[in-house]
Amino acid sequence: MERIVGRIETSFTRNTCRRLARYIAPPGAPHSLRNTDLTDSEAWRVVGRIWNRFLETGSAGRRPGQGRRRATMPNEDHYFVLTAQRHRNMNATLLHQHLRSATSTTVSTETVRNRFHGVAMYAHRSMICVRLISRHRLDRKE
Repeated sequence: MERIVGRIETSFTRNTCRRLARYIAPPGAPHSLRNTDLTDSEAWRVVGRIWNRFLETGSAGRRPGQGRRRATMPNEDHYFVLTAQRHRNMNATLLHQHLRSATSTTVSTETVRNRFHGVAMYAHRSMICVRLISRHRLDRKE
């Protein structure tokens, strides 16, 4: 009886791993197991690790701490937003210099722009308008 249960579990795991491999590696995806230089056994080990993590935690998402580290912390991002709201005439270059002088954290101006885009703040150029005087109103009436 144990052999049958073991076979069922093994086949279920293999089929599920195959489905998981298809899910992880859709055809033509740039960062998938199909486009890497892994051998079949290495690819199955990767899928197996992900599957085991899914069985343990209920999720196969990325682990925290993976990937590139952020140049700014969330409190520095908040500082950017507050400073930009207080000083509406400051551009990204001035804000990056302001942060460097305040906290000695060096970030690029592109990072500053990206943080603003993350909170839906975009650069707007103020319009130059001609002030209307009473003579203009009279001319329009005629």
